[in-house]
Amino acid sequence: MVFLNAWRLLWAIATFLVCVGVSAQSLCKIPNEKAPNDWCIQRKSEIAIIFVHGIISDNRSAWLHKSDEGSAYWPTLVSEDPDFRDASIFLAGYYSGVAAADYGISDAARDLFEDLSRTSKPSVMGKKHIIFVAHSLGGIVIRYMLDQQREQFRDKTVGLVLIASPGKGSEWADRLEHLNNIFPNTRLLKELTSKNSILNDLDRRFTRLRTERLIPRLSGRDYFENHFVLPGCWVINCRPIVSRESSPAYFGEKILIPESDHMSIVKPANRANRIFVELKNYYLGDFANTVRSGRVPNEVTYGYSVIDAEDSGLVRRTEKDWDAQKIQEMIDAAPNLSLNKTIIRFKPDPSADYSLVANELTLRGGAKIITNGAQVRFLVRKLTVLDGEILVADR
Repeated sequence: MVFLNAWRLLWAIATFLVCVGVSAQSLCKIPNEKAPNDWCIQRKSEIAIIFVHGIISDNRSAWLHKSDEGSAYWPTLVSEDPDFRDASIFLAGYYSGVAAADYGISDAARDLFEDLSRTSKPSVMGKKHIIFVAHSLGGIVIRYMLDQQREQFRDKTVGLVLIASPGKGSEWADRLEHLNNIFPNTRLLKELTSKNSILNDLDRRFTRLRTERLIPRLSGRDYFENHFVLPGCWVINCRPIVSRESSPAYFGEKILIPESDHMSIVKPANRANRIFVELKNYYLGDFANTVRSGRVPNEVTYGYSVIDAEDSGLVRRTEKDWDAQKIQEMIDAAPNLSLNKTIIRFKPDPSADYSLVANELTLRGGAKIITNGAQVRFLVRKLTVLDGEILVADR
């Protein structure tokens, strides 16, 4: 009996030590400032979360929260959360220091894709399901990369969590444009201004990528900060670096993160922090559902624009041989369309016969669909008018 109890005790101690060892190995460690792009932790599943930092940053400082109570590193918080237990974590960056000189967005996107495609060890591109958590300029670099490499991502489930990442340039980049004469980091700063055609062109191309589902299983979230980086600032107009107006809306509503600035928004102190909870909800919700079902996230959102009906990708000429089964198949494959402060305008042609196809169609924010006398068939499973109108002619 004594021998049996001693054996049980030794077995319990050995089991505990193994569990502690596995737990310690399963945490993503904080890298040093010059750490290259690499896996923070690898697991056996096909899911990978890629953290991509912003301008003048690195894989360490971008995600590291420091306070008198201690420090917290966002990738580590993710790695120790049981709900993320299947996800590998990769730290991804690009040359963004003050001496970047002629290094631009296209260069960063190319270099980043090469790092994700490395075959000397299991590569990120070898995974089937990938989430990019992208901060500031990192979100622009990832959008550029996805557009350029769309065929490489076409068969993957792709999540894009954009955090404080401007859609068409930043007001603060415009204000700081004169610093290009002082600092050698000229090209990246210039490409972040609202006057630069690169971001406006990228916005158009990425919007097309979304609406035409060129990466079929692409979904995501858009977040923006609450206030400027300096508390109580009053000397200058201290608008957020990426405000509601400059934040994109590629994936539905833009979401405000309370009590955050451009830097703190990606540095959660703990797992109760709002941005951590948002990432977790997206991971367990839309992303997980897409992984399980293998189906296209069927949501398209337009906002703050006037769109020609034929350019929307949702309107087509009605054909005579569309029977009931064909119409049902089209509706089943169509996206959920949400019009927010948007006008879809048809060309004034009474002889034209159009069909607007959507699974669910929602009008809000004063949205309008103006037929201009054209014959328009609404092939829609569910129509919701929260704040909007369907008009024959504009008033």
